[in-house]
Amino acid sequence: MNQPTNTVANTNPAARAIGMYVGGYLAISIGAIVALTMLHGKQATQEAWIHGCIVAATALLMSTFARGAIRGKDRAYLRLRITSTTMIIAIAVTTAIPGDFPMWMKAEQIVCGLLLIGLAVTLNRASTRAFFKAK
Repeated sequence: MNQPTNTVANTNPAARAIGMYVGGYLAISIGAIVALTMLHGKQATQEAWIHGCIVAATALLMSTFARGAIRGKDRAYLRLRITSTTMIIAIAVTTAIPGDFPMWMKAEQIVCGLLLIGLAVTLNRASTRAFFKAK
């Protein structure tokens, strides 16, 4: 198996953390879609479906950015930094609004928010930023 030698994964320990945070966010977001398909009535409202689909789409997008960043692409790294911060804010607002989504979905969003906070901390560490500035 030929691995590219010029990847963040080979030169920066933050790459594994980035993959784990984004992978967790993606898995939980897809899990929410699966849960919505299994629920009926009040637990699977149209608002919940729209929100769940938007969150899953952003998780897929962030997954693409993470793969690029792990390969050492500075533009993908920048996009990942921007989307992770934006999604943290969106999740904070979404969970603060009373009554729009079922409690299980708000709990799911809090877990996603915590994963994205970990991601944002990793992405904004001086050592991670320095790696991409040096390129």
